[in-house]
Amino acid sequence: MQKNSPPSVSSSSVSLRNILIPLGRDILIPYLIYYIAYKSGISIQLAFILGAIWSALTFLLSLIRKRQLDGLALFMLVIMIASLVTSLIAGNPRIMVAKESVISGVLGVLSLASLASKRPAFFYLIKKFFSMNPEEWEQRWDQNAEFRRVLRLMSLVWGAGFTVEAIVRVIIAFMLPIQTSIILSPILMYVAIIVLVLWSRLYIKKPRSVD
Repeated sequence: MQKNSPPSVSSSSVSLRNILIPLGRDILIPYLIYYIAYKSGISIQLAFILGAIWSALTFLLSLIRKRQLDGLALFMLVIMIASLVTSLIAGNPRIMVAKESVISGVLGVLSLASLASKRPAFFYLIKKFFSMNPEEWEQRWDQNAEFRRVLRLMSLVWGAGFTVEAIVRVIIAFMLPIQTSIILSPILMYVAIIVLVLWSRLYIKKPRSVD
């Protein structure tokens, strides 16, 4: 029996460039398009549509050129569409507070739903941050049972964490005084993220037995 950490998520193979480029292209740019458009006087609905167009184009180009799904682009596309739908419900401040849980809620549901697919969400998410080529990544998935178990468990924990956090924030928005919910809702989001990140670090560093 040998003690070691799963090779699947070794930080030594992470490239800063591989992290920043996907995050900037798939998440930062569509958000900036939405933010700049909205601050320029365009309606919030049209601003969400413009951001969704960028995400849709990024997703389609990845599908056509690389013949693979761009998980981050797809996620942002879903977020933009969900935000567009919720923005159509106006006039209720509690709804506006609850709307802030859309991002984490959609992320949580997508992560949990991915467990029923061939690959869990974290397979595609972490894949974008590692320097190995797609063939090597697929080979590791096919041949390493511990690798598969780690990514499935992380998809489950993060998916459940974000889903529960979103549900609790919706309950807070409608059950507590509006002044309290406005302050407490974002705090809960950051607490959830911190807890999930700390759990992930402890889980990855935990020694495991490999036959």
